Amino acid sequence: MQFQGFAKLNLAAFDFARASAVGHRDVDNRNVARLVNIFQLEGCKREESDNIVDALIDASEQRIDLPQYLPNDCKDIPTISFNTVQCLNGLHRLLAARQHLDANDQWWIARLFSKGNYTPYVCVAVTEEYKNEFAYADGEIFRKIRLYNKSGDARAEKKWWARLSKTKAKDLRQLLKDERYNRVFDDMLPWPGIWAPIRLGSLHRLPTMKCDEAVEILNYLNHIVTSWASILAELKESFPQDLDTSTVQQLETLAPAFSSHDEALVRSLMERNKIFSTIHDRQDRNAILQRLLNFPGMIPSLFTFFESLKYLEPCATILRNLLPLKQNRSIYQALSASYFRPQEIQVEYAESDFRPHPRSSPQIDYALAYQQLWLYALRNFVSMTEVTPRKEQKKVKPRICERSPYVWRKFGSLAVILGFETPAARELHSTDAETELSEIISKLFGAGNLQNEAIAEIAQILRSLPTFS
Repeated sequence: MQFQGFAKLNLAAFDFARASAVGHRDVDNRNVARLVNIFQLEGCKREESDNIVDALIDASEQRIDLPQYLPNDCKDIPTISFNTVQCLNGLHRLLAARQHLDANDQWWIARLFSKGNYTPYVCVAVTEEYKNEFAYADGEIFRKIRLYNKSGDARAEKKWWARLSKTKAKDLRQLLKDERYNRVFDDMLPWPGIWAPIRLGSLHRLPTMKCDEAVEILNYLNHIVTSWASILAELKESFPQDLDTSTVQQLETLAPAFSSHDEALVRSLMERNKIFSTIHDRQDRNAILQRLLNFPGMIPSLFTFFESLKYLEPCATILRNLLPLKQNRSIYQALSASYFRPQEIQVEYAESDFRPHPRSSPQIDYALAYQQLWLYALRNFVSMTEVTPRKEQKKVKPRICERSPYVWRKFGSLAVILGFETPAARELHSTDAETELSEIISKLFGAGNLQNEAIAEIAQILRSLPTFS
């Protein structure tokens, strides 16, 4: 890569279409807005060396009349006309400049290099440098590590590992020991816009939850992959930057096939070019729109994944109470080993309303029983853990509830009815919930303030209520 000199170029000439392939950060609209604000307050300062960008030109376009040193006055820098140059850095600066500068003042200074005989590593090193931009997000670092690992570029991979703290690096290495996680995250590599919500400091939660079976965490991650693959299928032309962070953030959690509000919003976003803004082919945009409108559920993302984990974690804690303390297997595997298919399969249609269900294969019957345990935990985690529901807008923050002996006893009974023969399930099933409730009543009213007969009577009345039966 041979230095040619400094030149002024029209902003429209800078091409970033292929920069992502050699490590350029993804478009962050927040960063663009931040730089526009800086330009409005302080000016662009295009003549400062820190703001000059680097670009490649073809060997056939080499110039010998370009200044080799940055002049004191930028008026001495010649304006050169190129159709396109491959820009290596400064994407956010240039996007902000396009918004800020007047139409007749759309230029920027570039250091020009010839493409001939440049080494890919030098090109990547220049591309990945940043000045007045945000530090790299965890998800972007994770993605670069996997990209360079797959390409066999150990030098570049090591550079990205060095951007992580020791704790985050440890958590990521621990996760990547599991090839199943490697595969599913590698399947997301073509889409840089998906990775923004990742917080590497939270990754240690995934293996410790013991929910990494195909029916839980990995199932959701694969669901993200297949969902976006179906939305972006069979386009005439597509590039990684087509699925940018802004597009994902505006579409995640929407269910346009089931909500007229979401349908109208998706149509509006597409018509105003607020999503998939780099896709210009009308036929491709219409195809994507139809797939979005017909998507069978809520549009998933890594944001919805991590939000769902907030519900999954307390429920996983509840299910682990049915198992021995020291358990290296996943919850799915451990409960499967303790499952004995009953003669009559039961399904709980409503609270304590069990109805017989036709027998199927052992795998299907186990899955049905296993899912019912999760559903019970999801319905009752507030009474079984110290986790509270999310605070609703303009409402008082929920308080931690007292652990309910009746809810736990019913959980043990449900497990036994469904066919789970664990000592913990049997113990919960045989718990004297009235005695435990009497102790709670004594705590509430204070020792000595109620006669034992009154406490027992209150407990018996509560015991007879449908909620506790």
